Amino acid sequence: MLELYHAGLTACSKKVRLCLREKEIDYVGRFVNINRFEQHRPEYLKLNPNGVVPTLVHDGEIIIESTVINEYLDDTFPDIPLRPKSPAERARMRVWAKISDEALAPNMVFAFTARGGMGDAAKQLDDATRADAIERFPLRDRRVIMTKIALGEGFNDDELAAAQQKAEDIVLKVERALDSGPYLAGSQYSLADINMIPFIDRYRQRILPDRLTPALYPRTCEWHERIMARPQVQDTFRPLPANETTG
Repeated sequence: MLELYHAGLTACSKKVRLCLREKEIDYVGRFVNINRFEQHRPEYLKLNPNGVVPTLVHDGEIIIESTVINEYLDDTFPDIPLRPKSPAERARMRVWAKISDEALAPNMVFAFTARGGMGDAAKQLDDATRADAIERFPLRDRRVIMTKIALGEGFNDDELAAAQQKAEDIVLKVERALDSGPYLAGSQYSLADINMIPFIDRYRQRILPDRLTPALYPRTCEWHERIMARPQVQDTFRPLPANETTG
């Protein structure tokens, strides 16, 4: 049995949900409402002590970290392979796995701050409940972000600008990589593209809407539009119905 604990349209949840769709793997989705802090409930922390989503459970084996989960899926279900055959392209794919993990940091700053996001949800709680919710964040970096948003004055202009600069540095790497082929690792659509598309899409919508343009980053924008046109991507990025948990 394959189960995915996920939060629907968070970037890391989309990474794994997209991988599952591309590989045509059936699974049971377990929706975790992060705006209700369900990821910090004791029963979930037994699966993922970091208190983050997603988490994969395969026949009792627990796999955490979205990038690692995707490699596990490609190892375990070799049909429809998502890693390049060329050793050089496979190496580049692994570099993009690392970059996709780095891409999370600027996204978190804006995602936690966004209206309707986790920070906004925390502000709606009474003082004692809010303080308790923040204290139960296992990961210090996320606890610090939530404290700034829900208990402090939020991020200042310099901090937001630094997050945007980090995001643009990553976009520049995408632009340069696409000079060598149609996909991030080269000639083949791979986990490199799957792991990065949720972040580039979020950057274009929320973090760098005035910078990530065809005039400044033509190859990145063309790649983004081409990847977003894939039926599997459209299905993954489509909002989930309120009663749907299968992801």
